Amino acid sequence: MGVFATRATHRPNNLGLSAVKLDNLTTHDGRIILHVSGLDLIDGTPIVDIKPYIPYSDSIESAVYDFAQTAPAPIAVHFPDSLSAKLIDQAELKELITQVLSQDPKPAFHKIDNTRVYGANLNDQNVTWVYDLDGDDCIIKVKAIEPLS
Repeated sequence: MGVFATRATHRPNNLGLSAVKLDNLTTHDGRIILHVSGLDLIDGTPIVDIKPYIPYSDSIESAVYDFAQTAPAPIAVHFPDSLSAKLIDQAELKELITQVLSQDPKPAFHKIDNTRVYGANLNDQNVTWVYDLDGDDCIIKVKAIEPLS
């Protein structure tokens, strides 16, 4: 699925994401009107897009929907010894990087390419990584962690 069809964190815009309850659908002058509640928006804020409820990521106890019932399996994240040593006193940063990268943050339309280097700013650090595909197994290998300048 593409970035606009999901809740991907790599979005080319500043749109916020909010979970709302769809109360009703009506039509007026040939237009479909969605009636929603539970918004955390300022009055008059436009709703640009609607996504289905996904239990493992939205986690609203009373909500139901049959789309994407289980979370995808996390990808193993490997830190080379030199970076592990550098992070010895920064366990929280290492855990943050591991949690984010294990969720496969590359854009969905990218096929796994062992030569492409990806990057993200996490906790005032520029983190770069590559995907290592070995048969059916995929591992994310962290290349560098450098402070943002």
